Amino acid sequence: MSQRLRRSKIETHDLDQIHLPLIASGVRAEKLVETGLKFIRRKVAEEKVYFIANHTDQSISGFVPIQHKANGVLLLDPLSGKVGKAITNADGDQTLVKLALASGQTVFVKTYKESDAPMWQYHKASQNSYPILGLWNLRFLKGGPKIPTHREIEKLVSWTRLGNDARDFSGTAAYSIAFEKPSNHTGAWLLDLGAVRESAKVWINEEFVGTVWSNPFKIEIKRLKKGKNTLRIQVTNLGANRIKAKEARGEAWKIFNNINIVSLNYKPFDTSDWQFLALGFT
Repeated sequence: MSQRLRRSKIETHDLDQIHLPLIASGVRAEKLVETGLKFIRRKVAEEKVYFIANHTDQSISGFVPIQHKANGVLLLDPLSGKVGKAITNADGDQTLVKLALASGQTVFVKTYKESDAPMWQYHKASQNSYPILGLWNLRFLKGGPKIPTHREIEKLVSWTRLGNDARDFSGTAAYSIAFEKPSNHTGAWLLDLGAVRESAKVWINEEFVGTVWSNPFKIEIKRLKKGKNTLRIQVTNLGANRIKAKEARGEAWKIFNNINIVSLNYKPFDTSDWQFLALGFT
């Protein structure tokens, strides 16, 4: 046995004192978890990078502490690529960072010594919301096993409710509608798509706005023009329902190099008993 192992020892601590050896080792507890937020943290040179997620069912807004004394903090939106300097306050050896995260939203928080990034734009939601009402034009663009019939629908619903052709369809469809600008508001708007299955590209007045593919399915619209506007949402779904339908029809689709592909219960892989997934909007 090596001399190093002979000199080693194991210490035990009560659970209510487990923080003491961490403090002695220079590991500081992140108090931001008390808000309900979750995080991953790493050290890069002398700065810290946090990936913070709001997995609660509520929005979380306000100043959140990070255990690092920083000159400044950058916020990076992983969905839109937007970057900006956060509003911060020094608080001893920690830094208070202003965050506003909707349920399901994530953000990168990076401390810095110098940065030429613009200030982060914090938006405050108004008390007013405006539903988009009227007939939606639904056109299935590409996919299979065949293109379902185009139709008009009164509200955004799952494709599984529009007949077997739509239920079994895997691919892309476009929803479009014309609507009047609902108020004299001149600032940015937040388009709330509800729940999308699985990703959506958005155009306003034929100008591409962006893509959403995870919670929260919301996207910022810089402006609406006075009078009539057009909204087009191009949704792409997964292939599970089409696979289920092919299995039920007895069509060959499994092209595996490994013949031992099995289900989670180590039975022959059979998709015919899968539940149909909601498609488009739910």
